[in-house]
Amino acid sequence: MLVPLQDKQIPGRPSQAIPLLTRLRTLQLNSGLSNLCVLSNSLTPQRTTIFYFGFNKSFGALPVSSLLPGLHGGRIIEGRVFRDNNLNGFFNAGEKGMVGIRVKLENGDSTLTDELGRYRFSVGAGEHRVSIGLDQFPGPVRMTTRNEAQVDLIRQRVVVADFGVVDFARLMGSIFNDLRFDGKREPDARGLGNVHLVLDDGRKTRTIVAEPNGTYEIDDVPPGDYKLTVDANTLPPSYLLPGESFQVHVSPVSTVVEDIPARALRSIAGRVFLKVPMDKTTPPNDPRNLKIAGIPQSGTRTQSGGQAAGKMGQAGGQASPAAQPGSGSQTSSADYNLVPMAGIQLSAGYGVATSDENGDFLLRDLPAGDLTVSVVPVKPLPPDMNLPSGTVHMPPDPIQVQGATIIIGNPDLVPFLLGKTAHEVRDAALNPVPHSAASPEP
Repeated sequence: MLVPLQDKQIPGRPSQAIPLLTRLRTLQLNSGLSNLCVLSNSLTPQRTTIFYFGFNKSFGALPVSSLLPGLHGGRIIEGRVFRDNNLNGFFNAGEKGMVGIRVKLENGDSTLTDELGRYRFSVGAGEHRVSIGLDQFPGPVRMTTRNEAQVDLIRQRVVVADFGVVDFARLMGSIFNDLRFDGKREPDARGLGNVHLVLDDGRKTRTIVAEPNGTYEIDDVPPGDYKLTVDANTLPPSYLLPGESFQVHVSPVSTVVEDIPARALRSIAGRVFLKVPMDKTTPPNDPRNLKIAGIPQSGTRTQSGGQAAGKMGQAGGQASPAAQPGSGSQTSSADYNLVPMAGIQLSAGYGVATSDENGDFLLRDLPAGDLTVSVVPVKPLPPDMNLPSGTVHMPPDPIQVQGATIIIGNPDLVPFLLGKTAHEVRDAALNPVPHSAASPEP
């Protein structure tokens, strides 16, 4: 039979007065069925079936805190004080903990970090505040996290609060292609990778290798004055630096940025000719025209020859095929001569060059992009005369243009460029004075 369960009570104390206890009831039912064979006097076996049934009842009590751990029990605040090498505010593998740093609770309790920079507090449930003081460090420091953390241990049993500390300075920057030669990095300027730099404080040196994108970084730099030198042997071919070294001042716990511009070598080499009519009474057929050939224009990277030819100046017109300059110092046709011009000053970008006695010139230090090439007068031009000029294009990478040709087609410009007339230049070229006659020996 089944008997209703009854709650047991602790003698002398009603069940509802038991605090923080939970009553447990257990009901166990047992049943079975057995068969027996019995021999009677007639020696005839008879089978008898026996059925049994029963139950067990038990009662117990457990503390409520074991079922609801959020109400009572110990809480843990733990973490570490670490040297934040990458300045990201989070502890990362390989970053060292700081030993012996005192960490405090809001109630005045404190502990010291161990050899790994770790600390641990056992506290009660509730909100707590944990902090570190900056005055305990032997030198200047700055935090990459807050030096005080507010933690909530009402719903959580364990909270981690790390403190990132920087007690060093950092030097970083990039080595880049200075396209415009102004020391500023353009958006499309590429970095120069795998360049070696040497940081020297006068006592020891440290070598830094730039990343493939040209950036470099070095941590744990003590305060002081340094000389930063670039190993020129590790620069890409045809690149130069504006200076041999750079002076760097590092303040305590600072980040110093030192970008290093490198200049690609770009140059234009060629000859300057004056287009002079054979007949002195014949006016030039292309006055005020400066023709330039063999220089890249609009992105064309022809380095020699005339595929990238273009004209500089106001007037149009092409020289006749017979008048194209050849390998000699002059070229003639039935209409005009091309005479090499010595002493002509040319400018393009930051480069200035003067043609020699054969009309040869070399313009160096040319920035990338569109450049204005012009002749430089030796005296002011009249108001009604314009100085011819034009635009050529230099690529971002190093380039040495050979075989460029500049033709001045306006003889009226010559007195303002050389102080001589065009016919004097032509006559001097057609009738050169022997060196022995020009400079007799004493």
